[in-house]
Amino acid sequence: MSNKLKTGLRCVVILVVLIGLWFTVSDAYRQIHTDAGKQELLGRLQWRWVGFAAFCYALGLFPAAYYWYRILRRFDVPVSAGRAIAAHIQGHLGKYVPGKAMVVVLRVGAIAGPGVAPMTATLAVFIETLTMMATGGTIAGIVVANTGAPRWVTWLAIGLVLAASLPTIPSLFRLVLGRLQKNRTAAVSLRAYDWSTFFLGWGWMSLTWIAIGASFAATVHAIVPLASEADLLVAAAAMGLAVVAGFVSLLPGGAGVRELILTAILAPRIGTAEALTAALLARVIFLAVEVVAAGVCTAALRRSTDGVQPAEE
Repeated sequence: MSNKLKTGLRCVVILVVLIGLWFTVSDAYRQIHTDAGKQELLGRLQWRWVGFAAFCYALGLFPAAYYWYRILRRFDVPVSAGRAIAAHIQGHLGKYVPGKAMVVVLRVGAIAGPGVAPMTATLAVFIETLTMMATGGTIAGIVVANTGAPRWVTWLAIGLVLAASLPTIPSLFRLVLGRLQKNRTAAVSLRAYDWSTFFLGWGWMSLTWIAIGASFAATVHAIVPLASEADLLVAAAAMGLAVVAGFVSLLPGGAGVRELILTAILAPRIGTAEALTAALLARVIFLAVEVVAAGVCTAALRRSTDGVQPAEE
């Protein structure tokens, strides 16, 4: 592929991502700007808790990114930890493009180089993403089911966990991919995805979800300072369920789906206006953190010269 073509494709990808981000930001602004109640709540924000929410969310980006690196190394993909983590974080911006395929394009494209098979890197993206969704749905379901939430919420959690976790069961994963792969060498390499890698993922993803949950709990506290500890725990779990449902919907950034689930679970506890405002504010916080982090990682990737060197386990 010529350099001109690569540059052209890179510009197209950037343009598509920017369009997706624009629609996400404009939708959040419209929902807040047209509702006096939300504006009043935001006017009383406790900004130190907003800052803490942003910090927690930023912290939560790293365990998931590191797990993706570990999967890549299990598949013998020659990439350093720094480059893999930066590529993963940069890829979050792809969530705001319909269909979520841009996530794969950004992450796989960022680690492209000698010895990096695009198909293997893509499989690693799917394993990491589905593991994250399965872990989040499980943790959220356990917490929400024991807090008096509507029964449909529990069943939703069960359905989401099954849908996300079944494809990542090592034996089933290898069976399906083994039948689909015509290249036997590539199929054999899939044996590297075993139960130890599976459980490693649940461990790292649990850390990510704890950070995301803490971020949303801090967001709720910034709006409703008198929220009880039980309310904040439910809020943390509800965000996990909302993110997973938003992923399954394939809508850009889970637009609308997150807000629907968060409001349904939290409205009886903290109020409808407060729940919806917290959901919208969390979307803005998450997006802001991802844009800043992606910018830093993109700059780091451009300066990186060790992307083709394998890192130590």
